[in-house]
Amino acid sequence: MITIRPGDIEDLPEIHFLDQRCFPPGVAFTPDAFMMLLMDKSAVTLIAEAEGTMAGFAIMESKSKTAGNIITIDMEEAWRRRGAGRRLMEELETEARKRGYREMFLQVSVDNAAATAFYEKLGYSRTKPLKGYYGRGKDAWEMVKTL
Repeated sequence: MITIRPGDIEDLPEIHFLDQRCFPPGVAFTPDAFMMLLMDKSAVTLIAEAEGTMAGFAIMESKSKTAGNIITIDMEEAWRRRGAGRRLMEELETEARKRGYREMFLQVSVDNAAATAFYEKLGYSRTKPLKGYYGRGKDAWEMVKTL
């Protein structure tokens, strides 16, 4: 069974460790970046737990008064395609609606077809390419969903 709970500063080591496994250097966040997000009262960090361990996490911050931006969603390999990522996204969107957001944005590597398809199944659409978003020659799609 998967449970979703708010993340806090005590989750920092596990969040950072998972992020390092999910993303390459230069794309993965630093511990300091995660600390800032975890301490930011306007950001939302959610943890998916399964079988007593962190299956994944997601972080959203405010993009504007009417829009949120999903900073990252990281899933343990063993928990991908088992519903935890969908649950995290649904919970972030619920929180976004509570905050009065009308849109949710995210960025995804143009090379990550699986993630792009996942987001499209959840109702996100590609809006524009972001040249060099992840570094030189590493482009992303900006995607948006109307809530």
